[in-house]
Amino acid sequence: MTAQAESRRPVFDRALALALRLAAGLAALGLSIWIGFLPLGAWLAPLPPLAPVALISVDESGSYGEGWLAGLLSGQRWFADTQDETSRTFRLTIPDQVAPDETRYLWVPHFEQRLAVLTGSGNLLHDSIAVGLRGGPIRNASALVPLPPEVIQASGGVLLLNVQANLNRIGAPGPVYVARWGDLATSVHRLRLLENTLRPAMFGALLFLAIMSVGFVVLRGSDPTYYWLAGAMIPYAMVETGLITAYFPALAQVDDRIFAVSGIGSLQLIGLLLTFKGRVPSRRNSVALFVLYFVLVVATFFMSKPALVQVSALMALGTALLSALFLVFFAVETRPERRLIDLALTVSLIMFIAGIVHDLLLKFGAHESGVYVFRYVSFIMLTGIFGIVVQRQSGIADALDRSAERMQHRLEEQEKKLAEYHRREAVALQSRAAETERQRITADLHDGMAGYLATIVALSEHDDPDDGEISNLAKDALNDLRFVIDATSMSSPELRVTLAILRERCLQPLDALGIELSWSMIDLPDDVHLSHEGNLQVLRILQEALNNSVRHGKPKTIDVTGRAIARDDGAPWIELVLENRGGKGHDPGRPSRGFGTTNMINRAKALGGQFELVPLPDGARARLTFPAHKQG
Repeated sequence: MTAQAESRRPVFDRALALALRLAAGLAALGLSIWIGFLPLGAWLAPLPPLAPVALISVDESGSYGEGWLAGLLSGQRWFADTQDETSRTFRLTIPDQVAPDETRYLWVPHFEQRLAVLTGSGNLLHDSIAVGLRGGPIRNASALVPLPPEVIQASGGVLLLNVQANLNRIGAPGPVYVARWGDLATSVHRLRLLENTLRPAMFGALLFLAIMSVGFVVLRGSDPTYYWLAGAMIPYAMVETGLITAYFPALAQVDDRIFAVSGIGSLQLIGLLLTFKGRVPSRRNSVALFVLYFVLVVATFFMSKPALVQVSALMALGTALLSALFLVFFAVETRPERRLIDLALTVSLIMFIAGIVHDLLLKFGAHESGVYVFRYVSFIMLTGIFGIVVQRQSGIADALDRSAERMQHRLEEQEKKLAEYHRREAVALQSRAAETERQRITADLHDGMAGYLATIVALSEHDDPDDGEISNLAKDALNDLRFVIDATSMSSPELRVTLAILRERCLQPLDALGIELSWSMIDLPDDVHLSHEGNLQVLRILQEALNNSVRHGKPKTIDVTGRAIARDDGAPWIELVLENRGGKGHDPGRPSRGFGTTNMINRAKALGGQFELVPLPDGARARLTFPAHKQG
């Protein structure tokens, strides 16, 4: 096979698949039309095995009426194209088949749209409107009239049936039976089961499904499927409002208008079916059709009767045409994962179109009798579609549940791993903290205690050791060790506690030297917290400043104050000031910055702050500032 032939093969395969799909769709359409020609309505509500009573028209006009619709009629139907043609009267003779003293029943299984039964002399025996029965565009009514012996005798065995149809509507008396109750009971009960029990239940179910569909739209507004579902359910539920016209007569006029534009519901149904085929139309189109539906309902109140009939006919034909096109092009299209659903939809659509064909034939008289079946097949189809949507939603919910379970399982596993990681991390942090604390204590002892001891050793080994100096260094070493111990054992990181410890350590030594200590921390905030390292830095700076004051200044008083200050940028800082007075001023022979001062400046930088030493005539002022936040 050449490369060119090989490249043409996919095109040929697609064309063949399309041809086979269209052929199958046309076969399905032919099947639906053939089913529509079957007497489905008569099978659904069979008539009694009796011969109907012959009806003789007593009107001068016995034609089917005028217009193209009248040309399609057969049997005793007629098209009420003028006001004079809205009513026709038929005469029947009661057959003498039962005992003269036995009650008989006149039964009219189907008529359109109003029926009155009168005696030959004109006395009214029955009026369908009076008992709340009214036919509709695709709704027949029935009548069961008891005929006691005295009525039959008084009428001479002759009755008149007056059938009325709305202007521009089709009227039909339907078959008429006169017989004993036992001969009619089965057929009457079956018809009543359909019309008086099943139909109201269907109306309630459709109304419920319509409300549920709207609920789906509210809850899952991002899914176009629910818009098309609600758009299909609402018009079909509205069509059945004719069932309650007996209780609300004002709805009789609305009923015809709702039916006239009900084809919009079929458009919504086609859009819904497309979503099942994976060809999801935009929800905006569904909303537009829904708005159009209500606009057309309002517009029908301004239409003439002929225009309303034409709209109804166009909607019916449009529904049939769109359904047929969908059946031909898409109904047999399927995929392995949705084969069962597609098969159910195809069968439902075949019966849907068959119902339309059947009811049109029944309307025009091609079927002599029977009930309209479209409402039943459409109800079954809509219920099945709703079930598919619910099943689909249930599948989504199940998938979400399974996903949630998997996520929960993974989350539990991750939580276990995370807990183990945190446990190991906590152990590592504890170990690192202990190591850091050990290194800090070692550094503090090395920087302070070790330096003092080294100096003491060096002085003690001198040929002429200075005992006083050695004693002072020993005292300083002891104080430094106490500061390290205090800073390490402090349970509170508050700066006030640290300063209180320093004050407690300084009171007795200064008092022994005759130096007055003034201590004021009134303006120091209570919420200043430092780390152990920060507290120790503050202790060492103030300790060094005190030692220098005592050692070099020989003061009479030492003032220590603390307060909160604000920098130019508004940031809160802490200021600690140590000032000695009454002693020696700055010695010009001493360097301006010794090792101790440099050490204090470096420690202040470690706090993120500053240290400055200002000479005074009789002493000096040491000033430490640092940020008023926790030091790490």
